[in-house]
Amino acid sequence: MPSSVTRRTAFGVFGIAGISLLSACSAQSSYKGKINFNSYKGIAALYKPGTEQDPPANVPVPVAPAGIHERTAEGLYKFIGFFIAYYNYLLFTGDTSPWTEAGFTDSSSPSNSTYRDSNDRWLISDTYAPLTVSIMDDMPFEGPKDNTYVWTMKLETDSAARLYDKANRRSVNLNSLNGTDTENKGYFEYANGKWKILSSSSLPSSWSPGKTASF
Repeated sequence: MPSSVTRRTAFGVFGIAGISLLSACSAQSSYKGKINFNSYKGIAALYKPGTEQDPPANVPVPVAPAGIHERTAEGLYKFIGFFIAYYNYLLFTGDTSPWTEAGFTDSSSPSNSTYRDSNDRWLISDTYAPLTVSIMDDMPFEGPKDNTYVWTMKLETDSAARLYDKANRRSVNLNSLNGTDTENKGYFEYANGKWKILSSSSLPSSWSPGKTASF
């Protein structure tokens, strides 16, 4: 049975999050621009938005694209795309199985709470990808430690999307969350054959991006 999390604590993990996957299939000289993820199980046309009476239904399930574990700019780009597609899915369903099925651990998921709250709390949005991210640099930069990388990104939200708490009949708009509609630096590490998101608090406070990463 897939593990689940509470969407109450699902926000604010990426520091800056990313969305949907890449349209490109081969390496690029520039990755600047909005990431468009399109690797899903399920039929997008069957997605049924939630209401204040009923949770969403038929939410497409993100699938990790080929090459997501490669130590390349392309691999990191795919990882960011998959992460936010998964993050959107997590907010809708609380289901962490797409993350673990892609070879990542529960402990590296945005949250590892032990209960599902889909009966009283869910995301209301006309789209199944209300969180999107744009890459602001052509290529990632080298980080302050070996095997770490930095990419400036901008998190954007569907202005109408909201997290609804049925028990209290209250909503929180996604665009009211810290870090939305602003540029932020995403920190990543490549270890044990996989990409990993780093907390900015674990990095030197005086550090600034170095040269463009060479993989």
